[in-house]
Parts: sequence; structure tokens; C-alpha cells
Amino acid sequence: MENSRILTAGEFAKIVGVTKHTLFHYDEIGLFRPEKKGENGYRYYSMAQIEVFDVIYTLKDLDMPLSEIREYLDRRSPGTLLELLDKEQQIVEQKEKRLKRTKEWIIGKRKLIKETETIDTEAVELLEMPAVYEVSVRVDTADEKIWAMETGRLLDMCDSFGIKGVRGIGYMQPLDCIKEGLYNSYEKAYVVTERNIPGAGCVKRPAGTYLAAYHVGHWQTLNEAYERMLAYAESAGLTLCGGCYEDYQLDGLTQKTEEEYVTRVSCRIDGAGGGCR
Repeated sequence: MENSRILTAGEFAKIVGVTKHTLFHYDEIGLFRPEKKGENGYRYYSMAQIEVFDVIYTLKDLDMPLSEIREYLDRRSPGTLLELLDKEQQIVEQKEKRLKRTKEWIIGKRKLIKETETIDTEAVELLEMPAVYEVSVRVDTADEKIWAMETGRLLDMCDSFGIKGVRGIGYMQPLDCIKEGLYNSYEKAYVVTERNIPGAGCVKRPAGTYLAAYHVGHWQTLNEAYERMLAYAESAGLTLCGGCYEDYQLDGLTQKTEEEYVTRVSCRIDGAGGGCR
């Protein structure tokens, strides 16, 4: 070509970091056409088109559909660009929030796994626990279909508010039922978050001293951990109050079978941190 500012498809593709096939596809769908086509059908691009192509890939990196990018390019102007940037800025900010939550979950999950590696799963111990918040649903029924439906609703609620609990879904049983040897009297399923999320219906679980026991195995044999916890409380002269919480230390993300799950059961000590609700 006589004009040094005109590039072949191969040269242009190399500069912008795509294949010639991508350029051909964009031409075919009307998204990005070459500056000119030779009599031989070859495509030629101008240096000025590099900036336009960069805009396309910037918008594509924001997950904007090619059809919407084409629509914008057809009616581009300072005003439409500002309108587009406002929209994309909101999308980027939402992604940043999701990434931040995901990072927090990764950090928390790593910490929990490492903590579990040092736990004596036969031990009963006193734990100083900070205040946390729960998003919960009622599961006080033996109907498994209702359990599944309510658990699904809980997960949907958490997803809509960007809540991702490090321990996954936990369950609560009344202390009175546990004392009577009734180990399948669940009242609620919950996901714990460290912050009160407006609109999510969070309920605060108070800080305090909790008595905790651990269990390796299926949830149907959790009575073993509860029996150890109650025996410890009696021998130490501790009065328990409130609900009994069941939280996973290790679950299906790390263990192949439920028999390998590690669960912590805990209950607050009466008078610790200002009494029970």
C-alpha cells in the first residue's frame, strides 16, 4: 500500500492483540469494519481505527454484549458516552464489591481450615466469641420438602444481599430439647455475617463466652458432641442458656463424605457478657 498509515488485517491484528479471524467476525456482524477493502477482497485498516478498536475491547472487558457495543458506536457522541460510562461505572462498582466479598470469604475460609487443623476434636472448650449477625429462616418442621424450600430461600436471600458465610449454613436447636435428649428439634437455619446488612433482616447473636464441643461425623450423630458438652457444663458448674448452634468447621468443600465433616456445637454460658436473651 502506498499510504503508510494503512495497515493490512494481519498488521492491524498484531497491533491490537487479536487474531485476523476476530477482525473478520467483527466485520461480518457490522461491529468494526475496515477502512477499505481492496479489489482482491483484502481488508485494510487505518491507524485512527486503533483507538476505536480499543474502545470496543474496553467495553467488552466490562462484559458489554457486542450488540450493545455496536449500537453505541452507531450513535456515538459525547452525551451517549457519558450515559454509557455512568452505567458501566455502576457495574464496575458492583463487581468491586463482589470481588471484595469473595476475597474476604477466601481469607476467612483459609483461616478456618488452618484453625481446624489445630483443634482437638474430642475436647470441650470455652470460647470468647464476638457479636455476629444471622440471616435465618424457620425450619421447625419434619417435612424435608419445606426444609429444602426454606434453605433455598435462605440462600437466595444471602445471594441478593451479597452475604457469603465462611461456615456455610448453620442450624440452631433449643437448649431445652438438647437437655431432654431430643437431637432433631431444629428451629432455624442461618448464615452468619460479621456486619448488620440493612434490609436483610439480620438478628444479632451477642458476644460472650460460649461452651463448644466438636464432632467428626454425620450430623445424625451430633448427640455425641452434645453429651460431652452437657457433661462438661455440669462438672464445671456452668449454666448454659439460649440456643445451641451447629456450625461447620469442615464441610463438603474439603471433605468427600458427611462422615468426615467437622462440626462445632456451641451454647452460651449464662451471665457471660450480660446474660442471655
